[in-house]
Amino acid sequence: MGACEGKSEAPDSNMSLTWGPQYKFNVMFLCNHNSCRSQMADGWLRTLRGSASVGVASAGIVGGTAVKEGAITVMKDAGVDISSFTSDAMADFRAEDFDVVISCCGCGSKLDGDKEVWKKRTVFMDWNLDDPPAIDPGDLSEYRRVRDECKTKVQELLDMLSRPYGSHYKKNVMFLCNHNSCRSQMADGWLRTLRANASVGVASAGIVGGTAVKEGAISVMKDAGVDISQFTSDAMADFRPQDFDVVISCCGCGSKLDGDKEVWKKRAMFMDWNLDDPPAIDPGDLSAYKRVRDESKAKVQELLDALQKPYGPHYKKNVMFLCNHNSCRSQMADGWLRALRGNASVGVASAGIVGGTAVKEGAITVMKEAGVDISSFTSDAMADFNPQDFEAVISCCGCGSKLDGDKEAWKKRTYFSDWNLDDPPAIDPGDLSAYRRVRDESKAKVLELIQKLAVE
Repeated sequence: MGACEGKSEAPDSNMSLTWGPQYKFNVMFLCNHNSCRSQMADGWLRTLRGSASVGVASAGIVGGTAVKEGAITVMKDAGVDISSFTSDAMADFRAEDFDVVISCCGCGSKLDGDKEVWKKRTVFMDWNLDDPPAIDPGDLSEYRRVRDECKTKVQELLDMLSRPYGSHYKKNVMFLCNHNSCRSQMADGWLRTLRANASVGVASAGIVGGTAVKEGAISVMKDAGVDISQFTSDAMADFRPQDFDVVISCCGCGSKLDGDKEVWKKRAMFMDWNLDDPPAIDPGDLSAYKRVRDESKAKVQELLDALQKPYGPHYKKNVMFLCNHNSCRSQMADGWLRALRGNASVGVASAGIVGGTAVKEGAITVMKEAGVDISSFTSDAMADFNPQDFEAVISCCGCGSKLDGDKEAWKKRTYFSDWNLDDPPAIDPGDLSAYRRVRDESKAKVLELIQKLAVE
């Protein structure tokens, strides 16, 4: 490998050549010391990814040490040069920069406390590969065995990440139509094109069953720069509703989702777009196809915009954290829920009952220490939100008594609780100890809340 394929010297730089925002997905391989298994996995992914937009880094949970000579040797035997790789510490990376986190050594149990955010990424897996240096008889046979097992797992991971929908996306959308021949195909094509690096997976299917994709749909989408000529027409029966968060009926066919099909309408978000059927009305010049194509594009963009919001109908449950000014406690709780929810379908927002002010620097600092970046959060006013958009409302500061009069609707949601957390700015002695204590108390309460919402 060329010098550009060595590990980044600045793991927190957006200009990293091996991982960063320039990739659709970013994978972190973890091991105790980043000396063997995680290094081999890192090398395999760089080698096998080809043109796939998958970035990769590796690190040691405990810290970095020298890369094992045995790992370098057996990878070189397989045509992969990891001799220039450095052994890095997980503490030098940010969990939020990675979509997929793989524990290569069964060390997931060590990801507790401040490290727990690493287990809450979109995908977390524990491969539990054997440790070659601990069991190698001296002839490198264990290194070779683990090398080959690692290659297989990396290829399986890349295959998974190449699929247009699945657990590697934060949200997955299913577009339905009668036969998956036109409207749902155009919507599918638009979402794949417009999502860019948004973590939104997509599939489309026919409620009645799949037929050939209409040539008119292929033609007008091609005119718009979207190639759906290779798309297949599939049957809804070949998919599982639980794999999708959002289900869109493109053709007004929601009424056909009855009986055993009704589960498709019970996902976190169901919509019926009721787009016209171009083949049924097209006069021969494709004008109906073009009109529906453009309507579909607008609706898909609106959907993507909605899915990027941290709360909304695309989540099964939505939580509002309240405080007087949305400057400290509610901001930390908001940050924790976003970091810890993993794949739980829980949306979140925070606001100030009195109104919003700037987020406290102390809160930003101590949350960053715990691996959670809230520096870009804004301080908002409760008046800018609707209580009916939230199932759970948490008063972080004991301010529930202020929710009277026209504000009382906030206390009437399905779940209301007053955590009564101390106010760090009011009691901090100057060393941020009060901020840290409240940060940790907030984390514990957020974890309890996520568990509670998951079983309700």
